[in-house]
Amino acid sequence: QRKYNYQQFDLTPSQFGIPNERPRYYCLASRLSPLCSREESEVLFSHIPSMEMSTTEVAPLSTFIRRDLNEKELLELEVPLSVLQKPSSWCFDVRQPADSSSACFTKAYSRFIRGTGSILLVDRPSSLQEDYEVEGITAKCPSITSPLKLDSESKDSIAEGSFDANWWVNLTTTPVDGEEKRRKVKMLRYFSPEELLAVFGFDPATFQCRNDKEEQGGDSESNNGERMFGHRKCYELIGNSLNVVVVKELLQHLL
Repeated sequence: QRKYNYQQFDLTPSQFGIPNERPRYYCLASRLSPLCSREESEVLFSHIPSMEMSTTEVAPLSTFIRRDLNEKELLELEVPLSVLQKPSSWCFDVRQPADSSSACFTKAYSRFIRGTGSILLVDRPSSLQEDYEVEGITAKCPSITSPLKLDSESKDSIAEGSFDANWWVNLTTTPVDGEEKRRKVKMLRYFSPEELLAVFGFDPATFQCRNDKEEQGGDSESNNGERMFGHRKCYELIGNSLNVVVVKELLQHLL
């Protein structure tokens, strides 16, 4: 009725070389030039016709991971033991820096476990390595390249209250003095807000983040007057956004 020509898409960042799955519906509309035929307007495209996407190589997560995090920042991002010991922690999507994919990040990242985004398995700095006393037999850990899924037997065990809260031990520790003691040599941590900004295609300096534990209450300003947000607020803002790289390619196709 308004004489718009439109084209519909179902795209995810991994198609553009970004190691993240975030499938979203996009719709381009123009009154200046036809984007496609009337028949094609009703088709949901899984690619951008004007872009060669089949040869796009996906970068590893290490490309977006900060290497300058100090010990304090790493500890702030580490997944708390109290969270790892929850039965729902089996739903964590655990990735390594060499992986070329990650789960969709949402605004509830770090607040909820299931379906909110991936966490990282990284080396623990030698200065932060410590011994961990193992109670009972640790579970055989599933593959770390996919979400930790429960089989029917494990689900029944949790229902009966016999969930093994040490499932993460095999991932992050190495035996010391037999199986009674293990040393923490790796850590499970959340992506930092700056790392997620990079994955989403934003300039990591878009806004500054502070740890929520450092300052309670609302947002604040840094010494140079820039707006600062707590980690959770940063995750909320990022989780509600689109991937800049995908939007850029769509706009180039439109123009």
